[in-house]
Amino acid sequence: MVKNNIRELRKERNLYQKDVAFGIQSDPMTISRYETGEREPRLDMALRLAAFLGVTMDDLFQLESKPKPYTEVTQNDFNHNPPDNSRRL
Repeated sequence: MVKNNIRELRKERNLYQKDVAFGIQSDPMTISRYETGEREPRLDMALRLAAFLGVTMDDLFQLESKPKPYTEVTQNDFNHNPPDNSRRL
């Protein structure tokens, strides 16, 4: 969960909530609310948090399942035949 992750990332860097708040131009109460799960960060704040803490958004939100990169997608990933264009008028 993002709340636990923000706290862990902050503590790993020996930062106080007020340090993070100052770094992302917010206030310590907002950081506290993120860490307790009372509030989820908006996209703009999540981007600031990730940049300030030096992590990716995936790391911040602990996103583990990632789609295949385009280069790894093969024809076997599709279970359909290409359209038959020979019947066009």
